[in-house]
Amino acid sequence: MNKLLNAIFPFRDFLYILQLEEYSSERFIKWLPKFFFRRNIERRQSLVFTKRVKRTLALAVCIYLLSITLVITIVEDLKTILLLILLTNVFIPIYVFLSNLLLQPFFEKLKAVIRSRSKNLIKNLKELKVIVIAGSYGKTTIKNFIFQLLKYSHEIQMISGNINTPTGIANWIINNLRKNTKILVAEVDAYQIGEIKQSCSILSPDYCIITNIGDQHLERFKNESNLAKALFEAFENSKKDAFLLTDKE
Repeated sequence: MNKLLNAIFPFRDFLYILQLEEYSSERFIKWLPKFFFRRNIERRQSLVFTKRVKRTLALAVCIYLLSITLVITIVEDLKTILLLILLTNVFIPIYVFLSNLLLQPFFEKLKAVIRSRSKNLIKNLKELKVIVIAGSYGKTTIKNFIFQLLKYSHEIQMISGNINTPTGIANWIINNLRKNTKILVAEVDAYQIGEIKQSCSILSPDYCIITNIGDQHLERFKNESNLAKALFEAFENSKKDAFLLTDKE
């Protein structure tokens, strides 16, 4: 039943793509030609109904209903109305795109507030040491290894799962960081140049590890040079006296 509803009203599918693309309207629109007529496309993971997703969905549904209202108001022939309503469903991906675009300024302001608050929380923990891990592969494995190695001898926390974007890290800090934590281990990732810099401005790393430079996200950075530049922002934005380590050492 859910699959049938999603086939007719594919809001969930396109919110899923939007979430995978970190709510980037530019990246979302690039995926549309490939997925415009595909349905039930959740594979790698499921859509998480965050507050942002719920707000984007609510506005997209409002735009959709407004479109139907306009059709009913302007057109008199019943068959034409039904046909246009069916066509309206085809344009649901566009409604999701427009909803995200309209809400973007609000969410950008909200993200700035969240990041500022989390940065202050880190700054106020004077004894806290932050270990940051960047790289194309192996970030989560190394993060887990460090945590397991130190958890019996130090008050240590690691940012859980695959949370590795500036806003994800900021939210985790606000909701989970304990005042008695002495070591925090985090992984940072980038979908564009400047993203790791933002994460490090929150975390202010004392130790920084770059695992490797591979081909992950290479399609987004166009070439390995841009990818390396994005990853090395972790070194460039650590503390001046930070300990830096690469896979060559």
